[in-house]
Amino acid sequence: MRLIFTLLLGFLLQAAETPRHQLDLEPLLGDPAALQKLKILYEPPSHKSYQAFFVYGDGSLVWQAYPNRPMSLTEVPTCRDKVSPDKVKNLVRLIIQKHFFDLPEKHFFFVYAAQGKEELELHTIAIDDGVGKAVRTFGIGVYAGKEESIPPDFSTIEKELKQLKDSAFPPSEKTCHFAPAIKFWN
Repeated sequence: MRLIFTLLLGFLLQAAETPRHQLDLEPLLGDPAALQKLKILYEPPSHKSYQAFFVYGDGSLVWQAYPNRPMSLTEVPTCRDKVSPDKVKNLVRLIIQKHFFDLPEKHFFFVYAAQGKEELELHTIAIDDGVGKAVRTFGIGVYAGKEESIPPDFSTIEKELKQLKDSAFPPSEKTCHFAPAIKFWN
């Protein structure tokens, strides 16, 4: 009964959503002012804590990781770095080339903290072009009795984001300071 209620609620929420702005990243490649408005969020899977990697159009990179222990939710460990806007443009080109916006939108609803023996590892990429936002989340594992996987195009974009994060923030070389948690969804 709870599963039926959850599915019904999911369908109602999707139907109630307002129409979304269709993101077009092509203009960002030729307009530096438009590129400045770009924000990309990558949330890698984590069983220990919440992690978020942000790429901004000006080349700013931010890595926030909430440790698996009680702490303030307003100030979190935050690492910052910067890359050239050309690296951001290359990422935008890859997102366009891999048809990010054509990937299916998936929704994973969880009724229980642990649904039986199912384990799902979620991977999320969200893009804000300054006018609208788009998000794609895919899972690896079993959800609702069905095996979930990540599409190859999403995986290619995710690998590029991981490489950008790892080159900017090698685990042994970067000290992070406390800063306010970034609110991407506002």
